Parts: sequence; C-alpha cells; structure tokens
Amino acid sequence: CLYSCASGKMRALRRVLLGALLKCATADVRRRNQSPLSLPKRSHALQLRGGTSAAAPTTSTAPATTPTSVKKKHAYITPRELTQIMVADLAPHGMLPLAWAATRGAGTGVVPAVLLLAVFASSSAYTLYLAAQLAEAGREARRAAPALSELWRGAKLPLPKAVDAMVALLCGGCCVFYAAFAADLFYALAKRLGLGTSREMVLGVLTCIPLAPLCLGDDLSVLKYSSLAGLLGIAYTASFIGKNGVTTDVAPIPATQTCSGTLVLANTLVVAFLCHYNAVQYYRELSPRRRTPDKFRRAVRGGVRFF
Repeated sequence: CLYSCASGKMRALRRVLLGALLKCATADVRRRNQSPLSLPKRSHALQLRGGTSAAAPTTSTAPATTPTSVKKKHAYITPRELTQIMVADLAPHGMLPLAWAATRGAGTGVVPAVLLLAVFASSSAYTLYLAAQLAEAGREARRAAPALSELWRGAKLPLPKAVDAMVALLCGGCCVFYAAFAADLFYALAKRLGLGTSREMVLGVLTCIPLAPLCLGDDLSVLKYSSLAGLLGIAYTASFIGKNGVTTDVAPIPATQTCSGTLVLANTLVVAFLCHYNAVQYYRELSPRRRTPDKFRRAVRGGVRFF
C-alpha cells in the first residue's frame, strides 16, 4: 500500500514537471516568432528604399544600437555663398578671354556681343535650374542625385555611362588648363621675388599644398574662402584694366558690327557652361532648410548677373 501511494505521488510530480516544461517551451517559441529576425525581408527592403510610415510597422522591434563613433557634421553652404563660388568658377577664366575674343577679326560690336552673352548666360542658368529640379524630383526628402549620370538615368535617357565619361574628360581638361594657368602665374611671381625655382617645381608645390586639399574636401564649404580670394583678384584685375586700359589709339568698333571674329566670341562664351559638372553638387550642398529649386535659381541668377 505504501509503495503504490509513493508511485502515485511520483507520477503526479512527473506530470507537473512535464507540464511546466511544455509551458516554458511554448512561451519561448512565441517569443522567437515575435523577434525581429522573423520579420519579412521585403518590409526591410521597402524601408531602406525610403518606404513611408504606412509601410513600416507602428512599433519598432529592432534592437537599439549605440553608435560607436560620432560622424563629422556636414558643412553646408548658403545661397549667397553658392553665388560666390559660382562667380569664382566662371569669371577668372571668362573675363579676359571674352574681351580678347570680342576683338578678333574686325571686332564684334557691343550690341551683338551683349546679345550673345545674354543668350549663353540665360541658357547656362536655365540648365543649372533644370538640374536642380531633376535632382529634387529624383530623390525623396529633398536629396539630390549624386551625379549628372543619375539625372540621365532618372529621365530614362540612353547611355548614362557616356555622361560620366564626358564629365571625366571635361574635368581632366580643366585640370590641365588650370595647372598651366597656375604654373605660369606663380612662376612669374617667383621670378619677380628672386626665387630660383623652376616652373615644374612651382606647379608641384601648388598641387601638393593648396590644390590637393581643396579638391579632396568632403564638401564645397571649404571653397568659401578660396572663392572669396578669387573674387578679390577679379575686382583687382577689373579695376586695373578700367584704370589703365583706356586708350584712343584704336579705332572704335561700330556698335552693331559682326564679322568672322563673332564666331570666336560665341565659341569662347561656352565658358558659361564650365561649372555644369558641379550642378548637382551645387544643389546638394545647400543647407537642407534652403535646398529648394527656387532658392537655387535665385543663387544662380546672382552668379549669372555678375558674369
């Protein structure tokens, strides 16, 4: 009798233990089913592509993560600073070449010269504005596309890689042009100061010290200061020419005259499009509160007026 009573108690205890184990296992399975690892991958993909809050779950089940390092704050520019950078991009290598081109052949009169300048300047400003509009339409949250080729793809035009190739070719040509420009100017300055350096050494020093850090900067904000120095140089050159360039030894050119040299002037005016490889970058670097196509258009208009 004692044995049967003890065995009955053991069976009851085993049943209680088995029930507790089954309950724990069921709760563990339920928790696993509710973990982030079981969420469908497609919902995550939609969120990564910029899905709206309706597509996302109302409560986040992803585990909280602590950032290991603080990212460097991106330095944006204002519309006024953008105008300043654009003028420094266009005016130095456009001011004197345009004056030279207007005198080719028998000379181009002031009326056709101003008309040509207005046509090229307005076309330049309009295409910059179009790039900003496409960049705004192509990305959510007012984020610009990273390159001109992305705008090309967004418009579903053929051969976007050809756009990258042409931009690379243009930028390479600009590097050669600017290198020759800087080497000639600073080599002449070094000779005037009595420094016994070669042209190649001057170019190497310029490349390593001011040019490389400016070209490798994370954003355009670093160009605010160099562009201000460029504007001062433009003002000095303009005042020097205005003071010393007046002469009566040359016969005046009729105001409406056109000649074969007018084609040279038109060819030189393509300098108005020399900054377009930076069109998307210009727009993207505007501060987020001011990054709208309309404010970009005002900044571009200011640069074109100066040009």
